[in-house]
Amino acid sequence: MEGLPADAPSVTSLLEEGHGVHFSHAEHIFGAERAKREHAEHLGVGRSSALLVHHRVSRDSAGRSLEWSSDRYIAGRIMLSVGNSRHANPMQWITLRHSG
Repeated sequence: MEGLPADAPSVTSLLEEGHGVHFSHAEHIFGAERAKREHAEHLGVGRSSALLVHHRVSRDSAGRSLEWSSDRYIAGRIMLSVGNSRHANPMQWITLRHSG
């Protein structure tokens, strides 16, 4: 990864073309959370600011994990767009249960 250009438009394409790493599919989970101290400092926002969180696991065709990431975005600076149709609806709503 260190040898890849920082401005590469597609890291997955470079890994496939140059190293034979084939990404087949990924699971994406989005949610909202309040910024913890380390995230607030890194993003330059106040602690407890609203953040959009994106967890991703990318896999190869055999289902092996190739990538795991957790990204945070500042509220009001990014939006998510998902397309669906009568024949395909990729969205699922997940309810998290927190024990008190």
